[in-house]
Amino acid sequence: MESDSSISTAPILAEGSTATIYEWKDETVLKLFKQRSSWHTNEIASTKVAHDLGLPVPRVCSGLLEIGQQEGIMFERVDGPTMADFLEDHPTEVEHCAIIAADLQSRMHSMEIANLPLLTDLLSWSIHQTNPLETKTIKLVEDILAQLPAREFLCHCDFYPRNLLMSPQGPMIIDWAIGTRGNPTADLARTWLISRLLLDTEKEPDGKDMHWQRFWDTFFRRYEKLNPSCFDQFLQWQIVVATASLVWDKSLTSMDSRLSFINTALSDSEHPWLRA
Repeated sequence: MESDSSISTAPILAEGSTATIYEWKDETVLKLFKQRSSWHTNEIASTKVAHDLGLPVPRVCSGLLEIGQQEGIMFERVDGPTMADFLEDHPTEVEHCAIIAADLQSRMHSMEIANLPLLTDLLSWSIHQTNPLETKTIKLVEDILAQLPAREFLCHCDFYPRNLLMSPQGPMIIDWAIGTRGNPTADLARTWLISRLLLDTEKEPDGKDMHWQRFWDTFFRRYEKLNPSCFDQFLQWQIVVATASLVWDKSLTSMDSRLSFINTALSDSEHPWLRA
């Protein structure tokens, strides 16, 4: 167990909605979570799996730590801005970074594994928890998921530029809290959903959102070039992932957009997200 007093004097390197990153000793950092969760042990397991497979991922330096009433994980220290922050200062690098990101996710999706939770199980559990949808709609989504191939490839489930660090050693993938084994198209659909939520909620008056539109256009073109069949059953996975996100991403303000997408996609109607 680490000392509470050590935390009070440690410099803060970064702070997010779920955890604070502290500078620690021996070239490590402490990720201290704001709330306890059973998924913290999964972050350790999935990060180790990804690291052992040779992906650019920070090394885990501890098991789950008890620090007062909080939980934490020690990682090797990796310096550098997130890809999102990097692009704020280097907008001309948008296409280049999009290709880097797509190559990384494609590489991750080529790795078959056997020792992480199944993504389909997580999606099924989440769909059962969705309150805003009618029972008959939930049943339709459940039926779609039941007909989709589960597969067993490494999935991140939160892959986007804020979870990529631009380190001196190259880009590194962080935040593996919901790393699972599943269908790469499901994980790609999750990245697609994040892209839509960000584009819809981060409109910039100075036109910076246009840089992000170029980023995502380039990203998906590159991923499709590397994986020509990646969009097989993509709409079905979009519906499933958007439904699960009503539980995963409750703090986001765009729930109406997701509800609209789910209902129109199920009825084969037009929706702006389907034309993006």
